[in-house]
Amino acid sequence: MIEILTGQDLKSARESLNLLQAKIAKDIGLNRSYLSQFESEQR
Repeated sequence: MIEILTGQDLKSARESLNLLQAKIAKDIGLNRSYLSQFESEQR
């Protein structure tokens, strides 16, 4: 079964690893504001 992650799941995981949005966004090639919108479930 495939588990779908929500923006909140991503944010919780990122915060538990003490990672910044800017670092994650750069590493995966996304704009930081896009990642922020994803985490807040606006996208």
